[in-house]
Amino acid sequence: MVIRTENEGMAGNMYIVEIERDEDGIYVASAPALQGCHTQGGTRAEALKNIRDAIKLYIAARKVLGEPVPCERAVGRGMV
Repeated sequence: MVIRTENEGMAGNMYIVEIERDEDGIYVASAPALQGCHTQGGTRAEALKNIRDAIKLYIAARKVLGEPVPCERAVGRGMV
C-alpha cells in the first residue's frame, strides 16, 4: 500500500506501508523507508489511520530537529 503525505501547499511524498496481522490478531503497520515508524490497530482501518498519523509526526519531528526527511527509494515491488 502507498500513502501520500501532504506538505503545506507543496507536493507530498509517497511511502510504501506494510500492514501485517500478528498472532494476537492486532494489525501492525510500518513505513520501511522511515526507520522506526511503526504503529498498530485493532482493525486494518485503524492501523492505516494510525500509520498516516505516525508518518506525519515522524516528518514533523525530523523537520523540527533539522534532519532530512527520507524519501521512498523502492525500485520495484511484487508478490512472491
